[in-house]
Amino acid sequence: MAKRIGNVGAELAEAREAPVAGFDAGEIDGKSVTAAAKAPLEALLAHAADGRDHVRRNAWRAIIAKGALDEYATLRAAVALRDEDDEVKALAAKALEKADASATERVIDGLIRARLDPALSVREAVQATLAAQADLFLSRLPEIFDARDDRIQAAIVDTCAEIGAKKLGGAVTAALTHIGPIHRQTALAALLRFGSKEVEKVWTTLVEGLRDPYDQARAGFVLALAEVPAKAAKDAAIVARLTEMYEDDGSWIVRDAADKALRRIGGA
Repeated sequence: MAKRIGNVGAELAEAREAPVAGFDAGEIDGKSVTAAAKAPLEALLAHAADGRDHVRRNAWRAIIAKGALDEYATLRAAVALRDEDDEVKALAAKALEKADASATERVIDGLIRARLDPALSVREAVQATLAAQADLFLSRLPEIFDARDDRIQAAIVDTCAEIGAKKLGGAVTAALTHIGPIHRQTALAALLRFGSKEVEKVWTTLVEGLRDPYDQARAGFVLALAEVPAKAAKDAAIVARLTEMYEDDGSWIVRDAADKALRRIGGA
């Protein structure tokens, strides 16, 4: 048993051997990063777990230079989004631009949460990666629309707006009729960020959303219709329904939304 432990220790020591001179001493330059990237990915990931910030930073710089991540490296990068060092988090986000698609759920969900990071540098890196990983983000819709935390929902909606309707319009439209009310609420918020032209494309669906007096997402449908006030003003049935909702709906949130919508429509 002692021999086995000794061998494991030797393997770990070999894995942690610095890939280039100065790797453990401080931040390495671009040339050294390129050289370090030639080291085995396993060795670089071992350095990415080092207790020293500068070593972890160097490791992630080299991993980024190395290229595409395998599934394990992708999961490690997703975990590193919660590192104590801001630069490490930003580098991990950058590394996830070449994430393995097999870990989509961990990657996208981790990036969405990292959008709430206090550090601007981290948020900017995360936003850039989400834009680069638009296909992976799309593959998580509409599941991630079931956002029970307002901050997470806002981060999802912001990401939808940044990626744009051209890429996500179809998925957002489909989610407007999802069985889950929170899915519909998030989809409606994303639709509003796309703008009035996208709202008009799904007008019939939005009008249908006013019919169910028990739909928890109805306030969102109300506000969406008000995004195109001139069109709504020409439809007496829509104005009548909004007036009814303003006067009689059991939810103050819906009544408030109807009030705002009627004011906007009336001013069209």
